[in-house]
Amino acid sequence: MVYATLREECEELRVALKRYDDTIHPLITFSGSGVVGFFMGMFLRRVLKFLVIIIGSFLGSVFLVIQWIQARQYIHAVRSDRKSANV
Repeated sequence: MVYATLREECEELRVALKRYDDTIHPLITFSGSGVVGFFMGMFLRRVLKFLVIIIGSFLGSVFLVIQWIQARQYIHAVRSDRKSANV
């Protein structure tokens, strides 16, 4: 009799734990992936910001070099009336 009651209580506990696991496990998985996604987004934002700064600095320096070369008259403005018809 005692063993039957103990077995029933164990079965009830097993069912309760299964119900608990079925409700908590998806929440843990969802929140964990949300946290990982958040940190990946933060990482990508910082890396892309760094890349944009580097690429912008490079393009700005190229622009300044071209302006300097043009000011020193190493290159001249393109005159459209002197272009050949083949180009």
